[in-house]
Amino acid sequence: MSQCLLPWGNGTRSVSSVALIANGVSFAIKNALFTTTGSAADYGSFRGWLLVVTIICWGAQFADLIAPDKWELAMALFKIGFVSYGATLVFYTAAFPRLARNTPRARKLDQGELTIEEYEIEESLEKNGIGSISNAHDSIGYLLTLTLNLSLLIPLQNNPKVDNYKIAL
Repeated sequence: MSQCLLPWGNGTRSVSSVALIANGVSFAIKNALFTTTGSAADYGSFRGWLLVVTIICWGAQFADLIAPDKWELAMALFKIGFVSYGATLVFYTAAFPRLARNTPRARKLDQGELTIEEYEIEESLEKNGIGSISNAHDSIGYLLTLTLNLSLLIPLQNNPKVDNYKIAL
């Protein structure tokens, strides 16, 4: 079985090697970006950027469908999509405390029904509950997406454009 090689620097590398390098570079960028500026999502007024980052993520993922023959562009779009997806997770998770403070149970403090200590416990429970609901929705969404992808991949396994169909789905 022949291995597909891509031009890399002065030589060539396998597709698997290039994909691993792209993943490593993306993780390094995410690590540097989120450990230095990730707290801005918690304390800043950056929630408006959530929509922008989400659109960048979607755009980078769908842009791969436009020029599948240009692997260099595809790798750049992969990195942009991977980093922006991580950013959406940071911004969405940063919204949990604000959501927790505005639940009916947490609002009892305004009515004088809870002490400060009880309020902190209630708010912590609400944050955890919101996080659990979010994780459940994520898991169900991943399962449905993977099931839909398999519904395309299995019957069209010999079609050279099946990956494009899967991404579009």
